[in-house]
Amino acid sequence: MVSVVINCYNGDEFLRETLDSLRNQTYRDFEIIFIDNCSTDHTAEIAMEFDDRLKYFKTGHNLPLGEARNYAIERCNGEYIAFLDSDDLWDKDKLKIQVELMDKFNDCVINIANNQMLNMMTNTNEVVIRDRKTGFMDYDDFAINYKYGLSSVMIRTSSLKNMSKLFDIRLSYAEEFDMFLRLASIGGVYYYEKPLSTYRVHGSMHSLKLKDSIPHEYEIVMENLIESIPNFIEDHNDVINRIEFLRDYTSAKLCIERENYKQSHELMKPYIKNNIRALFFYLLTAMPPIVVKNIYNRYFTKKML
Repeated sequence: MVSVVINCYNGDEFLRETLDSLRNQTYRDFEIIFIDNCSTDHTAEIAMEFDDRLKYFKTGHNLPLGEARNYAIERCNGEYIAFLDSDDLWDKDKLKIQVELMDKFNDCVINIANNQMLNMMTNTNEVVIRDRKTGFMDYDDFAINYKYGLSSVMIRTSSLKNMSKLFDIRLSYAEEFDMFLRLASIGGVYYYEKPLSTYRVHGSMHSLKLKDSIPHEYEIVMENLIESIPNFIEDHNDVINRIEFLRDYTSAKLCIERENYKQSHELMKPYIKNNIRALFFYLLTAMPPIVVKNIYNRYFTKKML
């Protein structure tokens, strides 16, 4: 059995369509652990329309995302856990394919499928990963090239519950990145190249409201990895460099939005030889302020961080 975790806060705009994608699954042996995170809209009544496989829990107050997911994991009974954000969609064979892969590879603790990104602000729909083939990923490859939506993941419950810490409740943006990198250190990660989920980008997304805290969250991720994985600094220096870049890149974007172009310029300087995005921002922030503002607003304000 698969436990499907859905955390929802005032998600009635997309929730019915999300649950329909669950009703249409060809694999039928699943339960839904539905966490209503203190919603005030029609979330509860939409959730209750599902059959008795949905187990509904309402929190007493609004919990951070990581804490809400930990609350759900404690109530999961399945051999595997899959997460479905309340505004995302699954292909009808998503659970079937991933269960077959998890059953086949006993050393696999995380199975990730490719996904599509539907940007409702730019009216575009694209496959997220174009150049990776089905198969196992080594740890550094998984961590450095991490761009996987939560709804594309299936994990082995026994491995997850053996971890000393699940989702870090201090994190609200990078909690998935943090937990999956720690989990991947104890078992295999298998990637499936066909997109099995659709990730919606829209103006009311939770993640778009957290940009001020993102650089600090990457610092916490680094601390967690160093603390929980033996010899992490010695063995995974490239991963540390990647997380440091993500920290500074998101800081540089915040500096541009605050018109602090000089600081953004300096933040990107150490990375310009090896990273095209860093070079772009480094050159952009050397231009006149009106040019910086126009280019940034045109190409970045409607994109994911």
